[in-house]
Formats: sequence, structure tokens, C-alpha cells
Amino acid sequence: MNTLADIAWAAGLFDGEGCVFMSRQKRLNRPSDGYALKLSMSMVHKPTLQEFAKVVQRGAVVVHRSGRSRVNRRDSWQWAVYNAKAIEVLKLLLPYLRTKHEEALLGLRFEGLAKTSYPKGGRTEAVAEQLESLRQALRRAKRYEWPHGSTTRTLAP
Repeated sequence: MNTLADIAWAAGLFDGEGCVFMSRQKRLNRPSDGYALKLSMSMVHKPTLQEFAKVVQRGAVVVHRSGRSRVNRRDSWQWAVYNAKAIEVLKLLLPYLRTKHEEALLGLRFEGLAKTSYPKGGRTEAVAEQLESLRQALRRAKRYEWPHGSTTRTLAP
């Protein structure tokens, strides 16, 4: 059983190292694109990711090989969850998230759209437009204007 401190620790780690991402895939022979919500986190310290996976009780930690072309490259480890499991993790962490709070709220909107019933021919055009709008909003939430005028992926203002 996780304590509130465990969940707050996991949220802090996700705030700093995690990623909320929504992808769009072109699908052949289908009238609309496919969308997926993904949460992920990568680092070289496997025990930290394993502890995170234990706290959120979702996802697995897998190795990501570094492509050993450079001598000092180390393997990293990645944790990831998709769609319904991603929603469950966001709901767990949301009360404690600070820097990824806006991204988490946008990610949670995916749940309602993903559960929308679709007619036999695929999702409606209106739902497809809402999914694409949500994906674009999530991309914008990752951008922050630094005082120097450059834009980088980091904290939302």
C-alpha cells in the first residue's frame, strides 16, 4: 500500500523527468487517424524507475540500448504506459503535480474522447477534430518562452 508520501515522491519525479505525449498515426483503409496517449520516463538509474513503477502500479521498466558507437555511452532505462493505464497514472499523480499539471489535465481529456462510441465507419469527424485539437494543445503546453526569446520544451508558465 502506497503512502501519500510515496505518491507525492512519484509525482515529483514525473514532474522533473516524465513526459505526457499524444501521438497521431495515419491508418490505411480507415477514414480517420489513430491517437494514443503515452506517459514515459527515461533515466540511467534503473532502481529509481523500478520504484516509480512500483508506486504507480502500472507499466514496466525496459532497457534502451545506447548504440555503443561512443565509448562513454551508457544504457538507459525507460518506463511507459499507454491510453487507459496512462489515464490511471495521471489520476493518481494529478493532485501532486506542479510543472506537468496542465499537461496532465490535457491528457485526462483524452479519456472522454477515447471512450466516445464510433459508428461502424470509424470515429466522427467532430471527434477526430477534437482529438487533433487536444494533441496540439498538449504540444503547446510543453513550450515556454525564455526571457531571451528562445523557445524550448520545459516548464509551462
